[in-house]
Amino acid sequence: GLITMSACQRWLDTFLDEKGLDLDATIAVEGPSGTNWLTYADVVHAMKVTSAAEQKSLKTLLVKADFVNHDIRKVLKHLAQAIAI
Repeated sequence: GLITMSACQRWLDTFLDEKGLDLDATIAVEGPSGTNWLTYADVVHAMKVTSAAEQKSLKTLLVKADFVNHDIRKVLKHLAQAIAI
């Protein structure tokens, strides 16, 4: 069936587009198996497929980080640690 994006997923796409983030940029994150090479797109995908409650929490985190001018790339790199293997 057709999978539609939630409002939160659309918000995330718009937010990252406004930040001019290169989703294909590679980041190195340490996981249990060692260094994982991920793209920001990998992190964003994981954010989009998590539960609605978790998506809401992630949105709140990004809004707060943006409000105090944190580098969104650093926030996403931190979040990438949760999906590192």
